[in-house]
Amino acid sequence: MIKNKIFSLGYRLVGFGLALSGIIIKLLEVRLWKDVLTFTFLSCLFACVLLGMLAIRTLISLIKEGAHGDSSFFPRLEGIATILIFFTLVVYWAIVAPGKDSNLFTYLNITLHLVIPILVIVDYIVVRGSNFMKKIDLIIYIIPPLIYWIFIIIIGFLKLVAFESDNYFPYGFMNFHKSALPGAIILPAIVLVYVGVTFLLYFLDTKFKTKPTLIK
Repeated sequence: MIKNKIFSLGYRLVGFGLALSGIIIKLLEVRLWKDVLTFTFLSCLFACVLLGMLAIRTLISLIKEGAHGDSSFFPRLEGIATILIFFTLVVYWAIVAPGKDSNLFTYLNITLHLVIPILVIVDYIVVRGSNFMKKIDLIIYIIPPLIYWIFIIIIGFLKLVAFESDNYFPYGFMNFHKSALPGAIILPAIVLVYVGVTFLLYFLDTKFKTKPTLIK
């Protein structure tokens, strides 16, 4: 892990700035009230807030303790954000993107679905370090996405929000009113992969300790 707080601060400020720009642009869109319910927006918003918190905490530590030292703050929150944003990256580019024929390579789309996920994942691997996860985290990390998917399924079946003219769910594969089969297959698969990644992260975090990397 990197032990230079000046590097960590700069990296996190850049990450926060990019994430904030994507969030603001998204909020200015006409579909605001619909898009804030997507997994992408909520995970990126969480990542943006976390990067801001990490930048502030790193700055405080830099002022009080000097440039050399640990920058691993809020490890549990960063772990949750990393897995959430990892799934934003994978689900979008593996499932959603192949069906899109426009706006795929816009600044907003690339920022939310590629840049922010990569920034958070790199921060987790390079800056955060390892050996922070506890067994209880195997449950805690899984709770946020489960709450989200249950919430989305409920409002979809109740037809509270029309994301498209014929779809009350935020993603096409979840259109249970049209066909239950895609959602019935893909959603459990997403949850199973999420659980698998969480266990893999726990194994790597507890079994392999990152060696310090000094940047002068």
